[in-house]
Amino acid sequence: MFTAHFTTSRRHPKTVASLKAIIQGPKESLRSYIERFNKVSVEVEATDKMKLYLLEEGLRERTKFQEVVGIVEVQTLDAFFELAQRYIKWEDKQKASEVRRPRNFEVGGPSSQREER
Repeated sequence: MFTAHFTTSRRHPKTVASLKAIIQGPKESLRSYIERFNKVSVEVEATDKMKLYLLEEGLRERTKFQEVVGIVEVQTLDAFFELAQRYIKWEDKQKASEVRRPRNFEVGGPSSQREER
């Protein structure tokens, strides 16, 4: 009776379906998506090819990274992560430059324009 009562609180092993359910959110960064995927991935018994396939399938559609992955045709998880790392660095630089210069910032500004008299 004791084991029957507590077996439901036991953790169930993750399956490939658990990985398939992980998709990149509409505003989620690539870094965050990969971290979530990897956290579950280590608990799933699946080939690297299957994990790579599901990782690519879960990418948010019509992003620059998804486009690059489609063009490059990454063959291994390591190659995917290497490409992702390069993209994440680029993404971080873009965010940093937006913080330094807001989108509505005009280069030159009003002081560089000649006043008409």
